[in-house]
Amino acid sequence: MERKLLIIMLSSVFALASLTGCGKEDGTKYEYADNVIYEEDETSIKLLNSTESEEELKLNFAIENFEAEDVTVKVYDAEENEITENIECSFDSEKNSVSIKGDVSAVTMAEVELNENTNLKVKDLKNEEFKFLLTNKGEKNGCTYLGDLDDFQLKEEENASSDGEGSDESGEGEGAADGETSESGTSGRKVRLSKSEIFDLLKGTWKSADGGFTITFADGSGDKPYKVSASGEDGFESGVSYFDETKTEEGDHKIRFVTSTGEYGGNCREIILSSDGSTLSYISDTSVNEDGETEYIITECHK
Repeated sequence: MERKLLIIMLSSVFALASLTGCGKEDGTKYEYADNVIYEEDETSIKLLNSTESEEELKLNFAIENFEAEDVTVKVYDAEENEITENIECSFDSEKNSVSIKGDVSAVTMAEVELNENTNLKVKDLKNEEFKFLLTNKGEKNGCTYLGDLDDFQLKEEENASSDGEGSDESGEGEGAADGETSESGTSGRKVRLSKSEIFDLLKGTWKSADGGFTITFADGSGDKPYKVSASGEDGFESGVSYFDETKTEEGDHKIRFVTSTGEYGGNCREIILSSDGSTLSYISDTSVNEDGETEYIITECHK
C-alpha cells in the first residue's frame, strides 16, 4: 500500500513538472495568448513561446514565406541598455529560434535583425502577452512600424544631457557630437541615447550640396515637442513622436523617427549621422537591383 502511494506521489510530481516547465534542467516555458507578430496572405511571423533556464533564454518562432537571412541578435536590460559582456546570441535558421546564452538574468528585451530591411524587438517575455515592434525599412517613402509603438518609446533621462546642458544650438557642444557612447557604470552595458540627446545631435538646418534639399529639426509643442520639415520634391512637415538610434559598425548614428501615424502604427524616416556630427545622410528612397538587393537613394547634407 505504501509502495503504491509512493508511486502515485512521484507520478504526480513528474506530471506537474512537465506541465509547468519548472524543472531545473528544462527551465521555465512561457506560452502567449496572442503570438502573431505579422500575418498577411501566406506570410507570417509568430513567437510561439520562450523558454528560460539558468544559462539560456530561447525564443521559438514560426516563420512562413518570410526571408530571414544574415540574422543578428542584440539584447538589452530593463533600462534598455545593450548587454555586451557574458552573453552569446545566435539564430538557428532551421528551427527559427533565437538562443541567448550566458548571464540571462538581466535580459528583458531582444532585438532581432531578420534581414537588411526588417528589425524586430520583443520584450515582456515572461507574461502572457509580450510586446513587439516590427520595423520594415524597405518602403519607398521611409519605413513602417507594426506593433506596440508606445511601449518602445525612448525613456527621457533626468540628467544634464537630457536638459540640454553642455550643448549649444547646433548640437556641437561638449560631448554632443563626438560619436561616443556613454557608459552606465555597469560592466558590459551600452547606454541608449534619450530622445532629447538624439534631438540635440540633429537640431538645426541641414542642406544638400546643390541646395535643392534641406531638412530642419526644431522645437515643437504639446505632445510632440520635436518637429521636422524638409524642402524639395519630396518635402514634408510633421511633428516627431518617436526616435530610435543605434550605431553602425563604423560608429555612425543610424536614426529613425516617426513623422506620422498610418495603417501600420506609424510611418518613419531614416538617416545616418556621421560620428563627428558633420554629415547627415538622408535616405529618400529605395530600389531593388538586378540581384534582388535593396539599394538606398541617399541625399548627403551639411549644416
